Amino acid sequence: GSTAALSLMQTRSPNSIPIENEIRSIIALSPKSFSSIIFTHSQDLTMNKTEPSNSVLSLILYGVVAAFGVALNFIVLIAFVKGRLALKPYSSIYILALQSIIVDVIFVAIHLIYWIPKAINPDFLGERGSYTDSVILRVADSVGTYAWFHNALSHAIIAANRFIVIIYYQRNILTRQRVIAMAVVHHILALTITLLTQFAIPCCRLSFNFSIFSYFNVPNGDMPNYSDIFFTVPVNTIGSVTSLICYSTEKIDDLKKFWKQILVALLTSK
Repeated sequence: GSTAALSLMQTRSPNSIPIENEIRSIIALSPKSFSSIIFTHSQDLTMNKTEPSNSVLSLILYGVVAAFGVALNFIVLIAFVKGRLALKPYSSIYILALQSIIVDVIFVAIHLIYWIPKAINPDFLGERGSYTDSVILRVADSVGTYAWFHNALSHAIIAANRFIVIIYYQRNILTRQRVIAMAVVHHILALTITLLTQFAIPCCRLSFNFSIFSYFNVPNGDMPNYSDIFFTVPVNTIGSVTSLICYSTEKIDDLKKFWKQILVALLTSK
């Protein structure tokens, strides 16, 4: 970009200028190869874009909503503590709900105390690109991944709990001690998946992206997205299918009665 560098390039023959050689090699490619290179470079630029681009106003609004969400969760936690709900003999749903609320608070709090300030000031808690900055980013990514997988799994666990208690009336199976053991296993499973996706599997770990202000899978060349294949998609599927089956079964009799009443109303209504 300097004048000296420009003068030096002007004195060289076109073939000796690096960018000229690059252009010549690209022009020599077939249209299909050229399109492929352009698409790949555009995709890399989009996926690796980490510059904070959100407006300060939108970030402040997001912060207000996040703070409101944390406050509401704390109100529920206070009710749990005052009512001693998780200490009752048959308190399985309260124990499961309590841990999900706590993890929710952690997940939203990360955005509130780190991602939003980081988006406003890229040097927040560490100069951008420094070792400290990289470590903090990786820790925040890991905590966010853990919270996501934990609460994705909790959908299936809570649905199964309601199915056992409401359909089969077998709340004796879900004693307080057994549910606490289930909760511990739940945390260990979420932590194991997090460690595998963040540090062990070659592709593709979840990371926060400031351009979309959300998480995305960091690509690793042409490698398949093992995180999606083995963890994200199966966990999503298990949570959705289990919830659908359990909650639909719980309400099936009510639904039949509801549709019958609707049909009668349609046939007899003026």
